[in-house]
This record gives sequence, C-alpha cells and structure tokens, in this order.
Amino acid sequence: MHITSLNIKNFKSFQNVKIHFNQDLNILTGVNNAGKTTILEAISLWNECFTKLIREAKRSVSNYKTGDWTLGNTQDKYFRFDEINSVRSPNAEDIFYNRNKKNKIELAATINNGSDNLEIRFKISDSGGNYIIELDNFTSYNFTKFNTFFRNLPEPLGLFYSSPVPYIPQQENFVTDPQIKDAIKTRNSVAVLRNRIYRLYQTPRFQAFQSDLSFILYNTASSYLKIVNRSDIQRNPSVQIDFTIGSKDVEKDIALLGSGSLQAIEILLNIYQQGDERKDLNIILLDEPDSHIHRDIQKRLMVVLTKFSKDNQIFFSTHNESLIRSASHKHLFHLDGQSVADIKSIDKGVLNKIGIPHFSGIYPSQINPLIRSLGSTSGLDFINAIEADKLIFVEGEDDARVYAQLLQQIIGNDSKKFMFWVLGGISKIFENIQSYKKVFSEIKNGKTLWEKSYLIFDKDDLTDDHKDLFVLKLKEKLGLGAFCFTAYTQESVLFTDLLILSKLLSQWINNKTEQLPNEDELLENIERAYTNIKDVLKTKYTDEFVESNDCYKRYKNGFIDKTKIAFNSKLPIIVFEDVELVRSLKTYYNQVIQSGNYYKLMTKEHVEMIINEALTPYNILFSVEEDYFDLISFANKSLWFEEWDFLRDV
Repeated sequence: MHITSLNIKNFKSFQNVKIHFNQDLNILTGVNNAGKTTILEAISLWNECFTKLIREAKRSVSNYKTGDWTLGNTQDKYFRFDEINSVRSPNAEDIFYNRNKKNKIELAATINNGSDNLEIRFKISDSGGNYIIELDNFTSYNFTKFNTFFRNLPEPLGLFYSSPVPYIPQQENFVTDPQIKDAIKTRNSVAVLRNRIYRLYQTPRFQAFQSDLSFILYNTASSYLKIVNRSDIQRNPSVQIDFTIGSKDVEKDIALLGSGSLQAIEILLNIYQQGDERKDLNIILLDEPDSHIHRDIQKRLMVVLTKFSKDNQIFFSTHNESLIRSASHKHLFHLDGQSVADIKSIDKGVLNKIGIPHFSGIYPSQINPLIRSLGSTSGLDFINAIEADKLIFVEGEDDARVYAQLLQQIIGNDSKKFMFWVLGGISKIFENIQSYKKVFSEIKNGKTLWEKSYLIFDKDDLTDDHKDLFVLKLKEKLGLGAFCFTAYTQESVLFTDLLILSKLLSQWINNKTEQLPNEDELLENIERAYTNIKDVLKTKYTDEFVESNDCYKRYKNGFIDKTKIAFNSKLPIIVFEDVELVRSLKTYYNQVIQSGNYYKLMTKEHVEMIINEALTPYNILFSVEEDYFDLISFANKSLWFEEWDFLRDV
C-alpha cells in the first residue's frame, strides 16, 4: 500500500500543491525554503489527523453502522494547537498559508492498496487557538469501502519521522514502549536512541541492522562498527550502549560517535523498527538524512534506502548535490518554491525536456538544470565522469539524451552510472580518437577513463563490412569497446521491427490524442509506407549520385582517409582507389534496396516521411526532432528492438 498523491491546500508555504509520489523512494530537492520539509510535515500531519479521528462507531447512522471504523464525529474534533506534534510552530496561525486562518487547510491523500484507490481528505480550521480537524467528503459508500480497504484497522498506518542528529544526550534512562512511541511521534526520537537500540538488540534483526550500518559507514558487510549492549535494567536505570570500530578498538559510549554515524544509526532504526509491527501503509520520513555524512557514505546510504523502499514508502528531503547525482531520476522531485504547482518526478517533468545547445565535450547530466537551481555549478560533471561506471562517446547531444533514456528503461533501479562525451559528428570520431586515448589513459579512479570508455556511432552510408571492421579495429588497436548500428541512424532502428514500431506508435498516438488505434490497421499502414520508400531510395542512390562528390568522395574523405589517422595504418578490405570504391558502393547500395532492408539507407527525414504517411488516418503529425524521444519513452523490456540489446552489456 502506498500514497499515490497528496493535495495540499493553504498549508504553510503552499496555497494549492499536488505532488505525485512513487511507491518506493521519493527524494525532495530544492533550495532552502522551497517546501521540502513542508511536504514531509504535510504527510505527517495527514497521518496525525487519521490517528486522532479513528474510532469505532457506537451506533448506526446514515454513513456507517455499529462496529464500523470511522474517522471522527461532531464532538471529538477539537484539539489544542500545541497537541499537534507533526508541525513545529510557535503559534496556531503559523500553519496556515500566509498565516490566514480564514482559509481552511486541506490535506487529501490518495492511497492505493494494490487493486483500488481511496482518497481521504481532512480539513483543518482554527477556533480560538484550537484546531478543528474534520473528515471531508466521505459518504456511506466511502465508509463501506474504508472498512474493507485496510486490513489492520484501527491502526493501518505506521510512520517514522527522523530529523538531523548532531548529537545525543550523554545519559538516557530506560523508558516504556509508549514513551518511545511518543518521542518518535513528537520528533524527539534522538532522546530515546539508546532505548531503541536496546529493543532492537533483543531481536533477530539486529545482526542485519549492524551489517547494513557497517556497509553504509565503512563499505563492508562485516560488523566493522560493532554495537555492544552493556545495559542491566535490574541494577542500573540508565541504558548503556557502547561501540567499537575494528577489532583492536576499546569500547566507548555511543554518545562519542561522530554525528555522521549517529545519523546513519537513526535512519536505520527507523527502517528496522518498522519490522516490530508491520502496517498496511508503512511510511518513513527523513528530513535531510545526508546531514553530517560524507559523500561516499551518502551513496551507500542510497543503496540501503533503495533496498528497503520495496517494503516501505520512503520520503526524504535534501539539497545535497552529490546525493542528487547518485539518485535515479524517477525518484527525484524538484521544488522551486511555487505556492501553486503540480509536482512530478523529474523523469516525467520539464527537466527532461530542456535542450542543450550544440557542443562537444561532456554531456551535462540530465539533472543539471536542477543542480543549477540549487546554486551549484556543473563543474562536478567531470568528477562524475571519473566516478561513473562507463563513459560513453556519442556523436551528438541528442544521442546522449536518447541512450541515457534507454539505459534507464532497461536497467531500472540498477545503481550503474553512465556519463556521455559528445564528439560532434562521426568524422570527429576517427579524427580525434588517438588524442582522447592518450589523455583518458592518464586519468584514473580505480580504472582509467579510457578503460571505462565505450563508443556508439551511426553507420550512415558505411557498408556493413566497413562498419564491422571499424568496430573490430577500435577494440584491437585502441582497446575501445564500440557499437555501430546496422540501421543508417539510431532513428532508423525503428524500422528493424515493424510490429514493435506499431505498438510504440499506438501508445504514442493514444497519449497524444486519446485515440486508441487498431494495431493491425496501424501495422498495415506502416508496412505499406515502408514499402513505398523503396522508390525514394532508388531515386536517391543512382549511379550518378554514387559517382558524385557528394557520395563517394565524402565517403572516402570522411571515413577511409581518417581511419589512417585513427589507426596509424590502412585497414584490410577497405578500397582506397576511386574506381574500385565507386564500384563497391554501387553494389552495396543496390543489394540493400533489392533485399528490402531499407532501414540501412533511411535517414531521419525518411523515418519522418514513412511515419507520417502511416499516421494519415489519425490526423496527427510526427516530427523526428520533437517526437522521437517521446516515442521511445514507451519502450520497455517487451517493446525493445534487438538493435538496442548492446545497451544491456555496456
């Protein structure tokens, strides 16, 4: 069960904001005062409204019957403002937008239980320093559904809220379970940190807790940081929890740990204590969990949080650039301080649409607009490249954007990181590759940059033999893994499997126009338009064209001559004499056209031409420049072209 969306009205800095959440991990970013903590508080306040109003019906009324669980009645809805623990505010009016108590706060959470959705909306108003909390817009149908929607009524929700931990008290007495729960509820969990460790120590989960802690702090699964329970509740009212680091360390009180280690312990306690009593909806709220933590530790923290987000819906706020760079785009939500907004993860929002001017060099991370908005520069892009698992050379910036999208779709939540280097065209590949090898072989972080490099380039007019030879020699002579499409360009790959293309286009049309095309008819249209391109290609690839400067001399100057620079020698089977080259190119182009493998010669313009011919019945136009990226965003493991399979092994 998880919250799919939360609508917040007239609460603190938000007048009307709706945020669409992930089922697993949700990372809230933005500058100070952008509203990150406000969203955490809104989730917590919604939960508190639920727990304050839930009660068993003593008699039947129009909306529910005796014994049903309900959310409030006309009497029990008044609460002193200082009884609200979710939001820290010195005055009752502080939680209202612009401190205007005339406008009621609305918190509407839509919850999904795996098969159905239920919206639960609360309204909060002020009455002489008291808050009036009421359920809004619930009918008898909703209450019937409410009582079957949750399995663990009256306590279907589990919520832990953690704030930064700079230090813990020097001494801590034993307290009861209700006191621990109260401290967590009032966001004072640090005051009972030892008690929480003591209780976890008694469970089978403690060893896993200690292993995760050592992994986060020291990158080892063994208990390098060992927590030792020295408490004796029969003799001493104080909880005594010690620690050692490594096998030769002496035991010390846990209060002597650094703030980063204490922060990691606090976060893990929230995760592991959910195991004491699993609820229907298990929420963990972490306010700047990366505070006091080194950037390498932050990356390992992300690994652990992602692991536990399968069973918990985790929300945390941060404006830490390193942690943002290490996160999946689908988990990142950017807040820019607007009081009215509809917020989605950045892989669904405008950040993915931002274009990059033509250039050569490192392709800026897709989150660069987000990073800049935090006041950071893009200087760490080169550091990110050094730390990446793969540095991928591509021809243009559009290529980098497309491959980044496809890699994200095929590897999912895999933590493998990629950076792209834009070369500025295929001729630049062979012209400058020796220089790149020399420089990148000297830059090392574990492996040299060159050892982590990979090249992807379009075939364009290259023959199949030359294309395969280039890939082979790049590996043999330069130690560079490479891939070149069989199709003319990456866009032409769409026509290597017309059935998959028809399914992708069907989803694209439906998303654009809400029309749902008949896939068989759409496939027939595509096949017909694809067949018609034969005459277009025959008209282009005439003998006169191949003999012209535009064809064979560009081929010779752009590819063949520059391979001598790239490999410091001529390559076998490549023809250098003009007459022989013209003859071989004529033979190749004619064979391709006669075989029906038109995608081997189709440019982006041809791709656009065929698709628009196929889309004629739907009154919609397709632009390669504007719509290709959106089209492939519908690709997944079942709608995947074989030409893309190389990305699985990059």
